[in-house]
Amino acid sequence: MKNVFKKIGIAIMTLLVFTFSSCEELEDLLKFNFDLEGEAIYFDVEAISETGELTELGRQTYDRSLADILAEESPNADINKIKEINLTSITLEIVEGADDNNNFQNISSIKAEIEADGLDGKTVAELSSIPDVYATKLVVPVTNGKVNVKDYFNKTNFSYAVKGVFREPTTKTLKLKVTANYSFVFGL
Repeated sequence: MKNVFKKIGIAIMTLLVFTFSSCEELEDLLKFNFDLEGEAIYFDVEAISETGELTELGRQTYDRSLADILAEESPNADINKIKEINLTSITLEIVEGADDNNNFQNISSIKAEIEADGLDGKTVAELSSIPDVYATKLVVPVTNGKVNVKDYFNKTNFSYAVKGVFREPTTKTLKLKVTANYSFVFGL
C-alpha cells in the first residue's frame, strides 16, 4: 500500500512539473488564505456642530509593526511567508448614545483611511451616500472588494482613521465600534 501511495506521489509531482512551466506558477499553486476577524476598536465621537465638511470621527494608532507583534506572540513565525494582508470588510456600529437625533442619519458620507510612516495615506473603504434614515450600523464597502494593507502593517507606526461629512449636527457623544475583517495570503 505504501508503494502505491509513493508511486501516486511521484506521478503527481511529475505531472506538476510538466503542467506548470515556471516556478512562479507552482508557487501560486502553493498559496493558501486565512481569514481573520479583527479585534473591534472603539471611538468616542464627541458632539459635532460643523456640517458639510470632512470631519475625523476617530483614529487608532499602532506603534508596533506586524513583525514586532509576530516576534512577541509567535517567535517561530516567518513574516516573509505572508504575501498579502487584505482588508475585506469594515463595519461601523453606534453602540452607545444613539437616538432619533443622533445616529448615522446625521452623516451623508463616511470613509476609512490607513496611514503609515513613509507611505501615502490611502482610502481603504468608503460609503459616499448614506441614506437619510435612522441607522446605528453601517457596512462600509472596501475599495475594489479588498485592499492589500501589508506594507502599512509592516511599518512601526500606522493608523486607521474614520472620517465623515455630517449633514446634521449631533448633540451628544456617540460610542462607535469599528470591526475590520482581513484575509491573509501565505505562500513560499
